[in-house]
Amino acid sequence: MKSTCGISSRGLVPGIVAEGAANGPSARERSPAERPGGRAARRPLAADVSSPTMGGGPRWLAPVAGLALSFGSLVGALNPCSTETLVRTGKLFPKEGADLEDKLTFESVSPLLIRHPCNYNLALFLGIHVFLTRNNFESSLIPLSIPKSMQVGIPKISAATFSSSRVVMVINGKVFGYEYDKKTWSTAKGVETKVSALSSECCCYSIEYHCSTVSHYIYAYARGKLDDSSSYIYFSSTAGLEFEKFALKNKVNSMNYLEGAFYFHSVSNTGLLYSNGVDQGVFRFTSSPLGRMVLLPFSMAFSETVTCLRPPGLKGIIICWTKRDMKISFNSGQTMDPVILLKTQNFPHTSFSAANSTLIYVTASESELAALTEDYQLFYGSMGMQQTTLIQIKKESVWSNGTAFMFLRPGILEIIKPMEDPGLRAFDFDQCTVNIQPLILGIKPSLQDCPMEILSGQFANQMYVIDLGEKIELNAAFVPKPSRGTFPMVTVSNPHSLGFQADILENGYTSDGNIRFILKITLVQQHISERAEKDFTASEKLSSLSTVTVDIANKGISCIDLQPLTALIVLGCPLNKRIEIVRDITICNKGIMNAKVLTENFSFTISKNIYDPSLLGGENAAKQDLVFMYNYTQMGCPALVYYNFPWLPQLELWHGQNFLGHITSEFVMLEVNGIFDYTYLLSVKEAKCESQPQNWTSIMKSSRHKTPFSWNRENYITCYQKNSKAPLKWLELRYEVLGGSTSNRVIFAKRNGYYIFSVSVVDPNISYCNLSTVFSVYVYGALPHSAIPAVPVAAILSLILLFSLYVTYKEPKRLHTLGKTHWKIFHKSLSSTLNNLNRGGRYSHRRVRTKW
Repeated sequence: MKSTCGISSRGLVPGIVAEGAANGPSARERSPAERPGGRAARRPLAADVSSPTMGGGPRWLAPVAGLALSFGSLVGALNPCSTETLVRTGKLFPKEGADLEDKLTFESVSPLLIRHPCNYNLALFLGIHVFLTRNNFESSLIPLSIPKSMQVGIPKISAATFSSSRVVMVINGKVFGYEYDKKTWSTAKGVETKVSALSSECCCYSIEYHCSTVSHYIYAYARGKLDDSSSYIYFSSTAGLEFEKFALKNKVNSMNYLEGAFYFHSVSNTGLLYSNGVDQGVFRFTSSPLGRMVLLPFSMAFSETVTCLRPPGLKGIIICWTKRDMKISFNSGQTMDPVILLKTQNFPHTSFSAANSTLIYVTASESELAALTEDYQLFYGSMGMQQTTLIQIKKESVWSNGTAFMFLRPGILEIIKPMEDPGLRAFDFDQCTVNIQPLILGIKPSLQDCPMEILSGQFANQMYVIDLGEKIELNAAFVPKPSRGTFPMVTVSNPHSLGFQADILENGYTSDGNIRFILKITLVQQHISERAEKDFTASEKLSSLSTVTVDIANKGISCIDLQPLTALIVLGCPLNKRIEIVRDITICNKGIMNAKVLTENFSFTISKNIYDPSLLGGENAAKQDLVFMYNYTQMGCPALVYYNFPWLPQLELWHGQNFLGHITSEFVMLEVNGIFDYTYLLSVKEAKCESQPQNWTSIMKSSRHKTPFSWNRENYITCYQKNSKAPLKWLELRYEVLGGSTSNRVIFAKRNGYYIFSVSVVDPNISYCNLSTVFSVYVYGALPHSAIPAVPVAAILSLILLFSLYVTYKEPKRLHTLGKTHWKIFHKSLSSTLNNLNRGGRYSHRRVRTKW
């Protein structure tokens, strides 16, 4: 199965510069007859081609010859071309290295033209020779080749797609990438077995991240019967540089053939096409809610080669065709409807099998479809919301062997045929543009005219981002033809994520007196629209894409000039939405350290005793101290926090320069170096959890990529709901979630030092953004540890205290006893003296008392 990046009728998008200005006039400038009613014209092509000299010297201007030839004269048939040109320019190409390269070739019999959806000047022609042009084949080219050093043997391409600035190809079962800016080749990593097909999509609505990364997603797989050894395919999110194994899911027992693997950005899901190898096929999706649905199989000749292509626009359209059958889906393969052939005077059949015609080539734009049969019958059709029809418009041998065609823009087909110049390495190119509008005007019976005069909207081809809780309003203007009663229809590609409400209002009259209407469309997330069941809606934790399309109901083939209005809606994170940490008090504004010191290669050392390099909270001890280089540009001045104060950071929500408010919902923190000497204020019991809460240890052990941001809004599970998978067991563990309804805080160890924290908002109802940042904290106030051993000092102080208590209790009693003894002796001595004096008659009592 061949799958391309897509084809586009749109021109260049802003920010992409084409090479056509340097190598010749662009294809858009070269056909005055490509407008309806225009007259066919021939013109010589004159273009200057700058090429290096053979000796690698200075670049110089090569002579250019232009020649306009009639395509009809080339093939001996009537001329259906609006314009025709034989591109022949200077052919001075370097010969060095030609013998060191192998020319590429396409393994299919029918050539294939792959145009970059966002840059119509960039295209890849796959045939007997392979050509890559950057100016829409407006100059002669040498065939693309691959260096012999890649060791691919005879290089045959089975699939190719554009991805970013690369062309990714499957050559002889291996995946290679070609950087066309640098002209270098590389081998994709991770593809261990042979593959045969690629699938990817491109986004042309914007150059912003949500759109520009769409082409980075590529599947590589081998078509065929499945067995135990082929139960996986390969998926890349790096534009084909590296691939990972992707296990096949939701396989159907009776469908044991893999026909295709597609990532449908229109529903943000992977669709796998299985078949029984004979006549039945079915799509299966890998993620909910589509993954829970059982889809009905559809009939197609899977015993033949089935080719699927996805038109550009990310609208969920996929077209699958065989030699005699063609089916189309507008809902990413959930239902497959047949493409109907309209009967005409020259083609009275309703199917290819009834006409005994064999399809050999199918191409599509965002809303148009063209097919070529083996007997050179060209069919054109419009992809309608209710029915897709094809009509035969020409039978000409202009589509001879070796030609390929694609839509250049709405209603314009471009046919390319390489023409080898004998004796030279370069090839010229026959170019023919076919204007569809004049061709369908001559069809009998006449087609019904378009029922709408005007359909316009400024939102067409734009991208809009809706965050959680937001909505957006789009307006379209339309004027139906009188008495037709036709109104536009609104569809979204991903109703599981995006809901809408549409209202039609009268808005005056046109100059012809017809009523002008305004279509007002209000877009919201489906899970808050209250119009869908819970099992139908996608998870609000995951961002997704959807397109919204306004098109004419039953518009028919004749509405070439009124193309559908489509916009890309991203239900995801707006650019520049972020969180910041409030840091009113820092070590800089408190004079502890000058900011200049922090900018001059400032570093600090983390002891091996307090950090775990595996971020598992101390389970794996560090073997040496860590020197951390401080990034002042990223973190600024560290916040200042007292060690003995339970602390909670304050988070602010910003969008660009607009302050949106403070975040009070749940968030988590982790020291990025693995420091684990801090804890949390609340336990699981004190936090009043109803199930066992997550913590950093459990998150890290279950995460594939262990980073400080592994715990986020997508994998957060609240503990305030019953969870049979996590019953409440360990109530004394610390509760590691901050914010929300709890009063949880961070408790620091008694240590002064720096902490570098990551913080992530885990509440899934705030924003689709993974709101996270990194900030620094300096903890102060802890006294330094004493050099004297604590235990001996405590023992000595205890002994001194006990002795003091003993002395305080015993000494007063002893003094009291001594006092009594001394008084008795004194009293006895005094009495004896007085008695002696009385007996001697020398002293009186007054004298004795006076002397005393």
